[in-house]
Amino acid sequence: MAKKRSSTKKKASSGSFFTRGKCAVFAVLLALVGGGGVGVWLTPPSRRQEVRYLLYQYQHGDEPITTGELLSDVWELFDANVVKTDYRGKDAMVYGGDPKTRSSQTLRILTNNAYRVGYDEIMRNPAWVAYKLRRVVKDAPMGERPESFETDLRTIAQVASSDYTGSGYDRGHMAPNWGIAHCYGLDAQRQTFLMSNIVPQRHRLNDGLWKQLEQREATSYVARFHEVWVLCGPVYHAEHQVIGNGTAIPAGFFKIIVDEMEDGVRALAFRFNQEGDEEDLEAALTTIDDIEEATSLDFFPELEDNVQKALESTKARSIW
Repeated sequence: MAKKRSSTKKKASSGSFFTRGKCAVFAVLLALVGGGGVGVWLTPPSRRQEVRYLLYQYQHGDEPITTGELLSDVWELFDANVVKTDYRGKDAMVYGGDPKTRSSQTLRILTNNAYRVGYDEIMRNPAWVAYKLRRVVKDAPMGERPESFETDLRTIAQVASSDYTGSGYDRGHMAPNWGIAHCYGLDAQRQTFLMSNIVPQRHRLNDGLWKQLEQREATSYVARFHEVWVLCGPVYHAEHQVIGNGTAIPAGFFKIIVDEMEDGVRALAFRFNQEGDEEDLEAALTTIDDIEEATSLDFFPELEDNVQKALESTKARSIW
């Protein structure tokens, strides 16, 4: 089902808004949008719905939204790199269709409860992992973090957790443990510990910017945008080392986050070095075209060619 950001179970009252001391924010909000030369109430209904949803979430949402994020989000509604399209992701795990390989190599497609994998039997790693995170009224039940990683018997490689022992690399989740558990529950959480979802990752990256972005997409983004689609995976150099029985060590990783709006779509694209030495998330911003060139993957094959071109060639000015 397409996102409807304006739908809420209860309406925010003007009294509660002002008693919480946010009248100044509202005034600045109107001034910001008006200063851009566009009046909120003269804009298309779809954009007014977006504004109302953001204001409601700022006031009543379960996840905290900062004033800066609110103002930035509303500004983006009127000055964003939104690509117009009638395409709707609906309930698909993968936005725009499974990525295609630009080589003769065939990936093994693995479908789990809450994420989908294009598995590379040669590299013994996922080439891409896709999932959708959504705002939930009540968190799905979450258990303790599983104690072990499990070999995925659907693969030929059948990588074992022990292959990573003593390697100096973390067992890096692609589909995130916490975000999947938060949205989809215990069984989906356990499936994120399949080794077909794991890639060798330096601890500095795994516990640093990669984790920071995982938390941001699972909390801030779903609170502000209702739902987001994510694609991620490894990036290799022509020559690479291996661990265990031949699992390839990537030179870095990519992540693409897609936000479907009322009248179009926008995306953030990140590329991280394996060593995790980017200064911050904004330093890792890139274009989807850059990721496609580095991975030989073709993203969003279901989108029209002109939509793909516009979406993939644009580098976001800042993170949402």
